[in-house]
Amino acid sequence: ALDAQGNLFVADRNNDRIQKFGLPTGQAPLIVPPSKSEDEHVARDVVDVEDGGTVSRRDRAAVDIPAGAVAADLKVTVSTPAFSAADDSNRRRAAEDAQLKTASPPVEYGPEGTTFNGAVTLTLPYSPELIALQEIDAKDLQVRYWNRDKSKWEDLESVVDPKTRTVKAKTTHFSLYQVFSGTAAAAAIQPLAGADATFTFRDAYAFPNPARGSGPVTIRIQTGLADSVEVRVYDISGRKIHSSSNFSLNPNLDDGNGKGAQYTYDHVWDVSGVGSGVYQYVITAKKSGQSDIHKTGRIGVVK
Repeated sequence: ALDAQGNLFVADRNNDRIQKFGLPTGQAPLIVPPSKSEDEHVARDVVDVEDGGTVSRRDRAAVDIPAGAVAADLKVTVSTPAFSAADDSNRRRAAEDAQLKTASPPVEYGPEGTTFNGAVTLTLPYSPELIALQEIDAKDLQVRYWNRDKSKWEDLESVVDPKTRTVKAKTTHFSLYQVFSGTAAAAAIQPLAGADATFTFRDAYAFPNPARGSGPVTIRIQTGLADSVEVRVYDISGRKIHSSSNFSLNPNLDDGNGKGAQYTYDHVWDVSGVGSGVYQYVITAKKSGQSDIHKTGRIGVVK
């Protein structure tokens, strides 16, 4: 046993006595702090499909899921991610390349890849020490998520609360999130005069359709300004034969469809490796805080 003065008492059963061991003069007793419980690093709870719910850690990292946002009861985790050395280096390099300054540790919301029927609200705490050290203004803080496909930190529209030292953002999917300075946001595309940036569906189609020979097919969607666009292509049996998020953006294209200048996303699909037939494509456009846009269509290929 250890008393308040740091003296150690040990039972000597062989000699039927208790021995006292004192610390050297002037040396303070060694106090071993209790280990941190897992709850300080991980929060777990089941969110009910009908009622929704909030899952939060002690450090205020949290997610608020409204009723009906999940298709079934969901076991949600808010945790500190474990990185491999290569993954950590990749994320750090991407932040440096974008001239971002770190204002918080990363937070992983899981199950990773979960998508929601509507927007959920994330809360991430930021470090006052980090922003002071790097001379960051708190009003410039933004939540960003790690886009694995593009190896890029994507920014989300964020709200800073200096009183609680947190930043909130809305999303429709779970991933890895972190707070950075928002100084690189100026590089984002700004709405242009003549093209309506409002995120809503305008048009989607593929051309040429049918495609003849081995020439490429362009798959196009017009949605206003989106955060990301992805396409998946299936054959008649339902087997996925192609997927990509590699879309080029023309932010002020009038393609003659009678809808005027539009934010237009194009993906070029190389059909040289597929046979004749009818293929179905599914395009998904996403924007933080809004419901995803899903559009389908068919492409004929004649060889």
